[in-house]
Amino acid sequence: TEIYTLSLHDALPICSTSKSLTKISKWLEAAGIVPSYDITYDLDDIIDALSAPRIVSPIVACDHGELREVWYFFNVRGSVQTGQFMPSEPQIAKQHMKGCPRTGIKYLPKEV
Repeated sequence: TEIYTLSLHDALPICSTSKSLTKISKWLEAAGIVPSYDITYDLDDIIDALSAPRIVSPIVACDHGELREVWYFFNVRGSVQTGQFMPSEPQIAKQHMKGCPRTGIKYLPKEV
């Protein structure tokens, strides 16, 4: 395994590419998973909703039973700046879902 350190110059295209590629809240909403203070969701339902449009599995992270992060993995063909980002299955075991319970996950509305 090789580890690369990116400069800010290298990282900016990744950020803009990530923004254009991720539509996580819309994918969750399409599966009936909407922000709520009262409703909770099953981990499998969240993963299914986020896997279908990407064709690869995400890693989902929770904090105190609240959905906090969704990670997708990519391989890049070419350079970071101009290359093609190809979705990739996570190299982390799927049971490693970063503190999410199997049931009762809260997807809270964003506070403004």
